[in-house]
Amino acid sequence: MEEENKLTPLTITFQIVKNLGNFETVRFGIEYELNGTPPAEAFRQAEIEVENAFSELKKTFKTCKNSENVNGENLENSNKIKRDLELDSTEFKKLKIALKQGIINLNEINEHFNLSKETIEKLLNY
Repeated sequence: MEEENKLTPLTITFQIVKNLGNFETVRFGIEYELNGTPPAEAFRQAEIEVENAFSELKKTFKTCKNSENVNGENLENSNKIKRDLELDSTEFKKLKIALKQGIINLNEINEHFNLSKETIEKLLNY
């Protein structure tokens, strides 16, 4: 009776997220039909294939001005549109902590975000 209730996996989905820097990430994923392949073996193969794809494509990823792209070249990206830094956002909280710890300064934040007078005051008010 126990054999009848046993579930058989049919597919796996494998995803990884890579950090490109400056709060930018890229997600890679792959889906496999198992066709009798053990799931652990399929996950190992999926990881190899996704890592290889990332290695091939990383040369094309560009990041923000004054940062490095994934393959280490310094790029100017003047077309990057600055957006408002919202006070209740996760980015605001992370930037406030980084500012307090001296990891980043206000000018660097201003390069990537539009800062209102209120936002600047809240950032500087540890």
